[in-house]
Amino acid sequence: LNKSAALKEDVTLTKVAEGLLIKFPAEFDPEKITGTISFQRPSNDKIDFHLPLKLMAANYLIPDNNLVEGRWNVKIEWAINGNTYLFKEKLMY
Repeated sequence: LNKSAALKEDVTLTKVAEGLLIKFPAEFDPEKITGTISFQRPSNDKIDFHLPLKLMAANYLIPDNNLVEGRWNVKIEWAINGNTYLFKEKLMY
């Protein structure tokens, strides 16, 4: 497992009107990226959720209605070309 921060460009999370936009490094073919996105709510594990990662473009949108305001721990485990990467971030939504 490699830290995605070691890449030329890391995964980024951006809050947009429609929800949370996750952007993957442009150096990779998005259709070849596989993995899992996990959202963990420290204050309420009943609303934790996991999504399979299947990309058609370098961006992945988590709809606003999936996320309640507050703190989330985001973990993205993803793989491409035989290499596995891990991205973690604490997010205030």
